[in-house]
Amino acid sequence: MVDLNTWTSERVYHGAGDFYDAVLEDVAQAQTRVDLEVYIFDDDTLGRRVQDALEAAARRGVAVRVLADGFGSRRWGRRFVPGLLAAGVDARVYKPMPWLFLQMGAFRIPSMARVLGLFGSLSRRNHRKVWLIDGRIAYVGSINVTVHHLGGATAGLGWRDTAVRVEGPPVAELEWGFVRAWSLSWRFRLAEGWRARLAPPRAPSGLVRLNDSSTARRSLHHDLLRRVSAAKARIWITNPYFIPGPRMMAGLCLAAHQHGVDVRLLVPRHPDVPLVRWVTATFYGTLLRCGVRIFEYVPSVLHAKIFQIDGWTTVGSSNLDDFSLLHNLEVDLVLTDRGALAAVDHQFAMDLSQSQEVTLDSLEQRPWFDAVAGRFFRRFRTWM
Repeated sequence: MVDLNTWTSERVYHGAGDFYDAVLEDVAQAQTRVDLEVYIFDDDTLGRRVQDALEAAARRGVAVRVLADGFGSRRWGRRFVPGLLAAGVDARVYKPMPWLFLQMGAFRIPSMARVLGLFGSLSRRNHRKVWLIDGRIAYVGSINVTVHHLGGATAGLGWRDTAVRVEGPPVAELEWGFVRAWSLSWRFRLAEGWRARLAPPRAPSGLVRLNDSSTARRSLHHDLLRRVSAAKARIWITNPYFIPGPRMMAGLCLAAHQHGVDVRLLVPRHPDVPLVRWVTATFYGTLLRCGVRIFEYVPSVLHAKIFQIDGWTTVGSSNLDDFSLLHNLEVDLVLTDRGALAAVDHQFAMDLSQSQEVTLDSLEQRPWFDAVAGRFFRRFRTWM
């Protein structure tokens, strides 16, 4: 009997090169459908490689849908959509920037009410990075469609990312999440001919963490806080946007200071949004005095989003900031396979070996401007 609440296969990728080799191989082998949900879809060598693979799949009869975010992929509609539509790919944009409708007017002129309505939802973004293939394979993580994630040999910036390929019944939950976001997104043509392919979702497996409702957001956040409070041995957090709320700060400090938990925070020395480092550093003093160890990854942009709390590990797109908590659509997967968990543990050790540990002494030696800028921008944390 098949266990509906487990993965049948898990494989972890810690770089975009191997990740895209695997993804595009599965796309080339797809028999029925391919769905892509992504925050950034750039017009670069990787973007064109992905476009070619999707168009080729559509031309051989595979049902292909692409959903890109209207801010992260704000140039995507004008540069990629014509070719995708011509090849038979269905394409939508999640909450496009209102001022870009002039560029997309060749596809469909929106009503003024629709344009004005989008101004009220500028902060609500689809930050997921999900590939779904034939209803049985899913890829989830922090890797967008942009050459920045690739190494220097491909003119990329070599960002350090983590993603996971899974198979098993819980993939249906990811498909349901895709359909919900798809139904709320802007169409390039009025009659696309797509049809829902899913039955109503069954009871959740606990392995897919989708925050597509206010209830789900509260539930997932409370669950994370509960796990932090109940930790016995370790809390290892890898995250590029560490701007925690008061309850998370209190939980981490209590775990390290009073419960003796090994709490470690791994963040980038050079994040993709520079001012984030200043804001993140404003939390360092409190955390260090509580006994939390903090490491800054040096070689490149650290973009992975991983939680390791005792034996519980997640990989996905969620940051530890107000945007992920309050605004963005996110998704994280819980890993269960021993090999996958060991791979994440090994990579964490590798990352620490390429990082510099922050101490109270080193914190005092930082430029005064960094501290002032951090305190200033922290006032706008809800919009970062």
